[in-house]
Amino acid sequence: MNRHVKFVLLTAVLASLVFALAAIGWRIHMVQNLGLELRPRPLAPFILLAVPAVLAVILWRSDRLLAEHRPSVFDENPRHLQASLIFIFVFTALCTAWMGLLYVAARPPEGELLIRLTVGLMGLSVAIRANLLAKLSPPALDRPFNRDAWSRAALRAGWGSACIGLVLIAAAAVLPLKPLFFACLAGSAALILLSLALRRAVRPG
Repeated sequence: MNRHVKFVLLTAVLASLVFALAAIGWRIHMVQNLGLELRPRPLAPFILLAVPAVLAVILWRSDRLLAEHRPSVFDENPRHLQASLIFIFVFTALCTAWMGLLYVAARPPEGELLIRLTVGLMGLSVAIRANLLAKLSPPALDRPFNRDAWSRAALRAGWGSACIGLVLIAAAAVLPLKPLFFACLAGSAALILLSLALRRAVRPG
């Protein structure tokens, strides 16, 4: 992994951890020292701390895979993978900061607009990156596999990702916040399924 990319990803992990600890610490201060009565949120601290932990595991695993040069879906385009990691890590760090603000009952001004703009940006990024999937070459594997099937799967993944991105943009514009949250979860799950389908296409031919 490029050291500059690793620095950005590590910074995002540390920023997420700082956001989580600051929110938890300030919440405790507000309740114990300022005497404020806030709505109980017993799972919130665990969720906030889980985000940097998950990012750290992903960073460690991604660094190992790239260092070992294992053939994969993105074997001939490692910059695509690293750029995707940067976007995901920075976006997740910002989401952690947002969750921390909500946890201490300090909702930023124009919060709904910010959420919609963020989801719209995410949808735009997914739609743009979908164009790269159709242009990727089959991975360089030593064993034989059905390259035509892989190319067709990559094309379907590209079209599917583009549709998901456009749907997220439309959802950010028209859906209420609660359905928008579930739309984001559904979009993430669909992207994961497309990625798994592309990997399953690497089979002996």
